[in-house]
Amino acid sequence: MAGDAVKPKLDTSKIYYATREELEAAKARASIRQSAKAEFQKKYTNPLKGVSGGGYIFDPSMQRFMSMKVSLYDSHRATPRNTWAFLWTTVIPIFAIYKYLTHELDTREKVFRSGAVPYKERFITYFIERAYKMDLLK
Repeated sequence: MAGDAVKPKLDTSKIYYATREELEAAKARASIRQSAKAEFQKKYTNPLKGVSGGGYIFDPSMQRFMSMKVSLYDSHRATPRNTWAFLWTTVIPIFAIYKYLTHELDTREKVFRSGAVPYKERFITYFIERAYKMDLLK
């Protein structure tokens, strides 16, 4: 019968490309990680943590991360390369868009004020007429 079959014993030395010492070290690290996780969960879910010794849990890795984020610009040094990168990615595109839009609006304004384009053929009237048809501006 199928229930009488014996499951073969698994030999990890034949499966992984690691020595027995490396596997034991990995198991030891996993147990340390598991115990640290259990301790953190125990402290985090403690309902009396605000009463006994402060309301936060000190985590060294989070402290290192936050310290790194705070002190990131303390060691920043402006160079010509990163200055040009900043200019080309922020200042120049914003200025170019501003100049394009102002030029476009000024030329349209000149044409509209000169009377070359009748009011019915202007681009914005299409949206205004649609809004009136949809009862948005009544």
